[in-house]
Amino acid sequence: MVAALLTGTVGPGRAQDVPTGALSLRGEIALVSDYRFRGVSRSGGDPALQGLVELDHASGLQAGLWASRLAGDPVQGDLQLDLFASYGRELLSGVTFTGGLQYSAFPSAIRGRRGLFEPMVAVATSYGPARLSLGARYAWPQAALGAGDSDSLYLHGTVDLAVPGTPLTLTGRLGRQAGPLPLASAALAAGGVAWDYALGATATLGGRWTLGAALVGSDRPYRSGLTGERLVGTLALGF
Repeated sequence: MVAALLTGTVGPGRAQDVPTGALSLRGEIALVSDYRFRGVSRSGGDPALQGLVELDHASGLQAGLWASRLAGDPVQGDLQLDLFASYGRELLSGVTFTGGLQYSAFPSAIRGRRGLFEPMVAVATSYGPARLSLGARYAWPQAALGAGDSDSLYLHGTVDLAVPGTPLTLTGRLGRQAGPLPLASAALAAGGVAWDYALGATATLGGRWTLGAALVGSDRPYRSGLTGERLVGTLALGF
């Protein structure tokens, strides 16, 4: 889930690594100082508790559930649940392709806007300690977009650099949102194009704990507690 902070994606939105065992189950609990979604806060600028359970198969199949506390405003409610499934394969030497589908549920959101489907694709490759990932998410016109017949396309790229001899990984991400932002207030959900970014680092401690910090922002108009550049921190425990 620290990946969600720094890459803006959970589950099949990122190119996955094929597990070494036939079947593996993992989970994570995290506390973030602000839940930023494509540069916009979904927790009202406040801390949020998040959780992830993910099942991976050696064939490349992956499925999971991710959850986060939200701000509790009338538009999005106070809970987000992401159900996702994907399939990833190394189709070229050193290049992994992933395709999947995510359903984001907002049980206490405005009636009629409580769910969103997003198919997605991603490709990733590594060179030495660096890993590059490019991805796309698309949402056809749905009530959760709140913009009539408008659809939504999100493109994103991430570079991870593991610092040799240390537990540190440096990350940079750039995203481009075209169309309305899902489950956003009217002032932020308007169509058009918006860019978001994150520059940060994570450190793995003791094999299970992860600390992360990232400078997150976007070019959207400033809204107090929602947009603007901010340093966001994460403390996560994996199991």
